[in-house]
Amino acid sequence: MKKISILLAMGLLLGLLPGCAGGSEPPAITTPEDTMPETTTPEETTPAPAEPKKFHLEIGEPVVVTQGAVGDDKWGHNQFPGLSYTLDGNILATWNYTSDTIDDYLNPIRKKVSTDGGLTWSDDESLCSVPDKFQMSNGKYFAGFRSANAHVATWQNTYEPAITWKNNGEYKLFFAEDLPKNEDTTVWGREYDPATDTTDEFECTINWPHAPLTEFPDGKIYPMTQMFALGQDNIIIVDGVMYLAMYFYGFNSYADEREKAISDYCKRYSTYIFTSEDNGRTWNFLSQMLPIRSKGPEGLCEPCLNVMPDGSIMMLMRSGGPTTGDKGYPCYQVISTDKCQTWGAIKEFDEIGVLPQMVTLDCGVSIATYGRPYMRIRATADPTGKKWQPAQTFDLASGENQTSCYYTDLLALDDTHALWIYSDFKYPNADGVPVKSIITRVITVVFDEE
Repeated sequence: MKKISILLAMGLLLGLLPGCAGGSEPPAITTPEDTMPETTTPEETTPAPAEPKKFHLEIGEPVVVTQGAVGDDKWGHNQFPGLSYTLDGNILATWNYTSDTIDDYLNPIRKKVSTDGGLTWSDDESLCSVPDKFQMSNGKYFAGFRSANAHVATWQNTYEPAITWKNNGEYKLFFAEDLPKNEDTTVWGREYDPATDTTDEFECTINWPHAPLTEFPDGKIYPMTQMFALGQDNIIIVDGVMYLAMYFYGFNSYADEREKAISDYCKRYSTYIFTSEDNGRTWNFLSQMLPIRSKGPEGLCEPCLNVMPDGSIMMLMRSGGPTTGDKGYPCYQVISTDKCQTWGAIKEFDEIGVLPQMVTLDCGVSIATYGRPYMRIRATADPTGKKWQPAQTFDLASGENQTSCYYTDLLALDDTHALWIYSDFKYPNADGVPVKSIITRVITVVFDEE
C-alpha cells in the first residue's frame, strides 16, 4: 500500500444507469430459486477470535478540490468523484462534468492531483499520471475497458427480444449469443506499459452463460464493452487473479437452459462477478446476485468488492436511490470465503446506500461510506466483516438532505488514515455562495485506551 505522511494527514485533521417487432411471449419458466445453486453461510469452524480493539472515527476539516459556477446545478456536473494513487505516488481526484446519460460516456472526466496527501489540489496535467490501481502479473497496468455510447444498431429488427417491458419507455433484452460477432458484442480492454509509456488496446474473450444485450428507450443498444466499463473501477486482484463485479439487466446465468434464464427479475439489475487469470484478456463468469434477494426497486447494483483482513471477500450493493423525499432503499452485504465462487446469505447492511465504498486499513479497521438521501459512514474492526459499529450520519454544509449525489470514494493513506471524497451541492464558494463542489476529508481511526 502506498503511504502518505501521517504528519501531512494530521495537518488536515487540525483545521447507469441508476428498457421488436412482433416477438412471441416467452415460455412459462421456473422461478430463479429453482435454477440457482444453493448458497450457504460460512460456518464457524474455528475458535472465536479475540474481541477487536475498541476505536472511533474522527473526521477532518473539508478541503475543496473543485467548485462549479454559480447557478450550475445540472445533474452530472461536479459529481461522481473518485480517488486513486498515480504511479509516481501522488493522489489523483477525478469527477464527472457531463450529463448522466447513456449517451455521454465518451466525454472525458475532469481531474486534479495532490502531492501532499490531500491538503492541496493542482491542475498541473504533468502530475496526473496513470493511476496505480491494477498492476497485473505481466507488470503492466490494467487501464479499464473501451467506453462506448449507446446507439441504434442495424441488427435490432432482425432478432426478437427474449423479454420486453415498460419503465418510462420500452426496454428489450436480447441473448447476445444469438448475434454474430459485432461492435455490440465485443469487449475491448486497455493496458498501460510503464516501460514504454504507452497504452494499448486488446480484444477480450467473454465467457458468460446467457450474456444479455439491452435495448433502452429510443431504440438505443448498450454495448457490452460499456457494460464492463461500468464496473472497471470495481476490480480487486488477489494472488494475481483479477475479480470484477458489474451490474446490468440480465438473465439467470446459472440456468442450464435459456428458457429457464428468463423471468420478471430480468427487469431489474443483477450483479455479476467475473474473473480473469490472464491479465484481462479472458473474463469468465463466476457468480451472480439475482435481484429476487433485494427489497429495493432497482435490484442489486453498484457493487463494491473488498478483501477483508481474514481473507474473505465482502461485497456491498445498492438496491435503489430516491431522488426526492427522506426515505432511502437498503444497501446489502454478502460475504464469500471461496474467492467469489459462492456467497453467504445476503443481509441488509443499512436502510440506505447508493454506490457503497469500502477500504480496509493496515490497522485492521474497515470503513464504508454511502448515502442518499443523507451521508453515512460505518466502520468495523471485525476481520470477518460480519459485525459493524452503528452507522454515523454526516451532515453536509447545507445541513439538508438531497444536497449531494452521495457517490463517494475512499483511499488508504496509511495504517490509520483514509482520504474520503464526495460531492456537496451547496458548499459555499469564496463569496459565500453555495455551489456544487467536490470535497475531501481525512478519516482517522483512533483506538480507545483500555
